[in-house]
Amino acid sequence: SQDCSFSLVCRIKNDVMILGSFSGPAHSARLFGGPLIYLKPSTSKYLEVLISVSLYFIRSEYSSHLHVQPEDIDGNVQVQMASTELLLGVMWQLVEVVKESGAGFGTYISDMFSRCKVQKALLHCLLSTLYERTGVRTSSKASSPTTDSSHVHVTSEISQSQARAFQVKLVKLVQSVFILESYIHSAVAISQETAASHGTPPPSKPESPAKVSGDTKVTQSAHRYIPGKPLAEQGMLLSAVLHGLRHDEPDMHYEWLQFVITCLSHMAMQLRTWVVPVAEHLCRILERLTTVYIKDKDTRSARIGSSDEFGTR
Repeated sequence: SQDCSFSLVCRIKNDVMILGSFSGPAHSARLFGGPLIYLKPSTSKYLEVLISVSLYFIRSEYSSHLHVQPEDIDGNVQVQMASTELLLGVMWQLVEVVKESGAGFGTYISDMFSRCKVQKALLHCLLSTLYERTGVRTSSKASSPTTDSSHVHVTSEISQSQARAFQVKLVKLVQSVFILESYIHSAVAISQETAASHGTPPPSKPESPAKVSGDTKVTQSAHRYIPGKPLAEQGMLLSAVLHGLRHDEPDMHYEWLQFVITCLSHMAMQLRTWVVPVAEHLCRILERLTTVYIKDKDTRSARIGSSDEFGTR
């Protein structure tokens, strides 16, 4: 546990130095500067500062009314990619620490994520970038503030590839947080069982089965983050996955499916809620591909038949 914690501290120090390299005048003058309202210098910890700053850079954008140069947009994307990659490494380090340290550190991480609004920020970024790339929105009434604003304009082939790469990084980052939440929940549950076996009352009273079954269902709101709920119970995340399978490019289907497959063992009571709609979309995709294959096969058969008839003549 000490070795893992030391590794995490070293990673954090290195990551802060990396972030510092992006805070030059060119970036700070282009919407990369401003107050971090969630940070309090007297109480914020090193890890909390790193996560908050990374999220701040990930959400950086140029509004649609600004006239920016291509190099500015490219620089913005590079900062977003670097911050996402940095935060992804931290999340997997936290997974290892929670595995070894148990409920104590896991509870601290959970509280810190709530203060930094990690899940909410990442879900809004995931949906907004997905809607921007696909050009399709499921609803115009219930959009989040992030989806209302215009991010980097995807107009060229280069920016298309950059947007796709950033989307993949976001999916992997959300996946790491998803798995981290699962390990934290398991550690807390084990701690409560151990306390109960030793006659010590658990920190919080478990809810009744009826209440649990009613509250743990994935919310039907696809555009509203529900505070206090894990990612497995957020309708925003399930909506993003289904939207990706329905409207995203075919080569991106692998990333969305890989996300679901990796998270299957961490969905707990939400497994059925996720598997059923995802399986339905897979069946529709296969049906659509089968139709295209049959039409293509019939077309080739017709061409071969016509060429044989021409040769006979």
